[in-house]
Amino acid sequence: MNGNRQLHTAHGQSFSSKHQPVIKLDSITVRYKNERFFEKLLNSSKADRPAVNRVSLEVMPQKVLGLVGESGCGKSTIAKSILMLTELEQGSINFLGEDFVYWEKHKKQYYSQIQMIWQDPFSSINSKMCVKDIIRRPLVNFTSLSRKDVDEQVKQIIKLVGLSTDHLSMYPHELSGGGRQRVTIARALICNPQLLVADEPTSALDVSIQAQILNLLKKLQRERQLTMIMISHDLSVVHFLCDLIAVMYAGKIIEIAEKEDIYQKHRHWYTKLLYESVPTGKKQKRREFTIDLGELQVSETGCPFALRCIHAEDKCFKEEPELTKVSEGHSCACHFPIER
Repeated sequence: MNGNRQLHTAHGQSFSSKHQPVIKLDSITVRYKNERFFEKLLNSSKADRPAVNRVSLEVMPQKVLGLVGESGCGKSTIAKSILMLTELEQGSINFLGEDFVYWEKHKKQYYSQIQMIWQDPFSSINSKMCVKDIIRRPLVNFTSLSRKDVDEQVKQIIKLVGLSTDHLSMYPHELSGGGRQRVTIARALICNPQLLVADEPTSALDVSIQAQILNLLKKLQRERQLTMIMISHDLSVVHFLCDLIAVMYAGKIIEIAEKEDIYQKHRHWYTKLLYESVPTGKKQKRREFTIDLGELQVSETGCPFALRCIHAEDKCFKEEPELTKVSEGHSCACHFPIER
């Protein structure tokens, strides 16, 4: 496949691969209403805090966006919003030039263009189906290909993800965790989607297998020119795979930049904390932060990170910082960012 892969809008018109994002999130807010009810019942301060709070993002063709942050920050909720699995309280999502008002009426076409790699490969596939039927199902549901053509594509994709045609007759319980994840990757790619969303695809795997799956995803992204959203709590993972990295905390994007820029010149203190938490195999200096491994601490007013930031001042507890441009292609939401 060459470097001029053509994208198309929902109406079949040419979709510019240079200037238009494949997907664009415009100030989306998501709140889990049932959770809010029970938290109010318990007089919890979290009741009025949405899972995702006014998040705006866009992913350009053939690029990989990394969403990183600790558990509970809203990463997976964004993925569910993109897949129409949770309702938006406000904001909008535009995919291939059309908003969700259009896609709600054309869901079959939508799901043929956007696919997901889930965190747990065993629970995300039907254990009663053999590998061949698992992989071929999207082609049967979303295309009108003949049985012969479907079977041929299944054989091609199974080899592409590092398995053999002998695996096609096997069942999920007969495969290793890495083998099952390769099957889910094959299933996600079989229809050649315009957007691939990967929600922590290696976190449920053995450490020895994680690198293999990451290398496979990087190889597939390069060879098939995939547009991807990679969700992880590990900055080393997104740094390896992604072009652009967005750091999340308490439902908000607090810093976003190209991966080398955010690695070498990160401006938010929380991003600094995340990088200090990445194991390097070398003796590390004393961390500037003490990380609370318990419940996510969020200030009720002002900056959501203020309670954990040793540099927070009165303004941080009173006024919420906006995501503002600090340099070309680099934005940060902090009243007193790291000086560079």
